[in-house]
Amino acid sequence: MIQTIGNGDAMKKARTEIAARFSQLGITEEREMTVYIAKNARIRGDQRLTLTDLQALLHIMDSQLEVQRIKKLQQGQDYNYQRVCV
Repeated sequence: MIQTIGNGDAMKKARTEIAARFSQLGITEEREMTVYIAKNARIRGDQRLTLTDLQALLHIMDSQLEVQRIKKLQQGQDYNYQRVCV
């Protein structure tokens, strides 16, 4: 579970969106999530995340999902090109 400061609606919404992004990224284990957050969020030690931290993490996750989507598109284009040429 993501430790945060405050329990406002915006925080709940951000946590829900992060959970969805983890699923889209294929990260399902809590340990993997913890490692991902430690690697990508700007926190030190046992600090709790603020709303700004969560929003920044969401931005990073969206960027990584976009990179994955582009790679899949490029692989599909390469395959289609090869199929036409064969």
